[in-house]
Amino acid sequence: MKGKRIITVIILFIFFLLPSNGFSAPDNTLQSRLDAVPEGGTITLSSGQYVGPVVINKSITLKGEKGAQLIGNGTGSVLTIKGKNVTVEGLRIEKGGLNSGDGDALIRVEADGVVLKNNHMAKGYYGIHLVRCFNSQIIGNVIEGNEQDEIADRGNGIQLTYGGNHVLKNNQIKFVQDGIYYDNTTGIQTEKNKVENSRYGYHLMFSNKISLLQNRTFNSIVGTMVMDAVDVQIKSNVFQGQRDPRGYGLFIYETKDCEIENNILADNTNGMAFDGAMNTLISNNKVFGNDMGVKRVGDVIDSHFTGNAFIANVRQVGGKKAWPEEVWHKDQKGNFWDDYQGVDLNQDGVGDSPYRMADAMLRLMDLDPILSIFYGSPVQQLLEWIGKDQRVIDPYPLQISSTK
Repeated sequence: MKGKRIITVIILFIFFLLPSNGFSAPDNTLQSRLDAVPEGGTITLSSGQYVGPVVINKSITLKGEKGAQLIGNGTGSVLTIKGKNVTVEGLRIEKGGLNSGDGDALIRVEADGVVLKNNHMAKGYYGIHLVRCFNSQIIGNVIEGNEQDEIADRGNGIQLTYGGNHVLKNNQIKFVQDGIYYDNTTGIQTEKNKVENSRYGYHLMFSNKISLLQNRTFNSIVGTMVMDAVDVQIKSNVFQGQRDPRGYGLFIYETKDCEIENNILADNTNGMAFDGAMNTLISNNKVFGNDMGVKRVGDVIDSHFTGNAFIANVRQVGGKKAWPEEVWHKDQKGNFWDDYQGVDLNQDGVGDSPYRMADAMLRLMDLDPILSIFYGSPVQQLLEWIGKDQRVIDPYPLQISSTK
């Protein structure tokens, strides 16, 4: 009997004290759960904090209940997705790395068909970084940068690097460098997003077949910057309150085949600006309350303004170069100008005389602001008479009812 007790004690001693692979404690970390879940499975995280960084290597769904948080260690990306057709939903994700060269992000995506929905991200460099992947859906996420950082030190809210055919919808982004940055990407549908208090709301570089529909940008430096892009649709957006001295609602640079339609550009330093715009149609936009409605910075080729309304701008049109007359109408349809003094006696919706904005003095002020001391003086009247052949002329100015 005594011998049996001794044997039992020895067995218990071995079980509890001696290290052995066969007797190790179970691993309940989030990474182990991600590795263990079968392809196509779902992991639901209850309220609480979970430790990152973690990597998803297979097609699964990761869902967070209210209060579920994934917290990184301040280096690298907090969540990296390398498996196709992954869904991540309902998580708060924080404390990513700040290394721009490594592309640190709160969520980094390197696989196709990923869905990121209703997540809340803060305290990282990029919020979401899609790298050389296709067919993702980024919907209903909130991304917050650090308001205290200088803009140049912040990362972008959503960074798209190569790849494409993504849908970006109903995301809210603030206090970042650029809200959404398109880098050599194609076929992006960008709809009903909101960016505020950043550098550029939407920044397109070397990208094509991009649509911006019903988005908003407030209180940033530039609402939308389009650079070296092709086939861009910018429709029914609101770009308001870009009041920085360099502020623009919309800036088009070295871009071709662009449609700018039904947008509101209000209360900006400059409503719109163009430098190297080719085959661009600017139609049915409301441009009001800006210091300058439209600014020509460089070439405007085979492009037309038609059906737009210019209202309550301190200055309607400006720039260092004269505008060609054919820019201001298409198919005998011009624009509405609230300072037009002509009449429409035949009531066809078009003024009976051309709209003329004599801006010789204003153009000289663009070149040398000190000349503003002569604005409104006899010197200006002389300059306007000398420069009358270089005026902005809209031969088919619309009455307000024609722009509705």
